[in-house]
Amino acid sequence: QLSAAGTLDVAQAAEFASSAMNQFGLQGQDVTQIADLLAAGANKAAGEVSDFGNALKFVGPVAAANNVALEETVGTIALFAQSGVIGEQAGTSLRGVLSSLTSPSKAATEELKKLGITAEDGSSKLFDAQGNFKGLANLAGELQTATAGLTDEQRDYSLGLIFGNQQLTAANILVKNGAKGVNDYTKEVNSAGFAN
Repeated sequence: QLSAAGTLDVAQAAEFASSAMNQFGLQGQDVTQIADLLAAGANKAAGEVSDFGNALKFVGPVAAANNVALEETVGTIALFAQSGVIGEQAGTSLRGVLSSLTSPSKAATEELKKLGITAEDGSSKLFDAQGNFKGLANLAGELQTATAGLTDEQRDYSLGLIFGNQQLTAANILVKNGAKGVNDYTKEVNSAGFAN
């Protein structure tokens, strides 16, 4: 079904599905949902099924390690695609954003405190009390709120310190769209039966 929906050869469709299944710890019965997510992502945003499969190759392991659901990961990739960041570039950019938060530099840690995202005691609005990441929609919402009063120059400087200049475009997409943008695209791609 994924092969037909994405005009891919069967081997490539199987590779994308099994890769996503392994990355997110899913079972064989979840393959239909994976196909639906990738097909819906390609239909609702710019890009093709192969762009979504390739993006997942790059960001899937890091997203899964941060307990980000496959649906929210694909939804965020769709949001990126709609903003012109497609395929491997989307996956690499989102991976960079997540990796920056897992082991932030000293400058990033200070900037997160300055923005009020991290408290002086080290607690963060991005992670719960057990240290679990609260998700991409929460990240986008917190960034949008924290940078709301900044000029474009100040916001870019701040995001550059936190995520690095290579992830600046991705971080700006999250800020611009906020939690609503990530949640809306996550709902859009989570369409059962889309690959049929």
